[in-house]
Amino acid sequence: LSSQKQYKKDLETEIKGKGMQVGPDTPEIRRAKKASEIASTKEYKKDLENEIRGKGMGVGMDTPDIQRAKKASEIVSQKEYKKDLETEIVGKGMQVGPYTPEIQRVKRASEIASQ
Repeated sequence: LSSQKQYKKDLETEIKGKGMQVGPDTPEIRRAKKASEIASTKEYKKDLENEIRGKGMGVGMDTPDIQRAKKASEIVSQKEYKKDLETEIVGKGMQVGPYTPEIQRVKRASEIASQ
């Protein structure tokens, strides 16, 4: 009788309403977490194989952003070419002397035409 009273007292004060508390590192919980991770990884790999791999990013070549970027690239290339032309090439090119066969032929043709 005394033990039953003690049991009921403990039930009312210590156990009732608290539920069973399970620590996060029990073997059963670790096994369940691992199984969940494996299933998630398998699902990801399945989606990767079926849906993503080999398809690449589908961007149309005529989007306004791509056209603008191409145009900007062309403008920069032209500016670089013109800058190089002005600083490196103009005035430093091949010196043409008056005695090349082509120039002599043109001079003779000019003299004949002027007579």
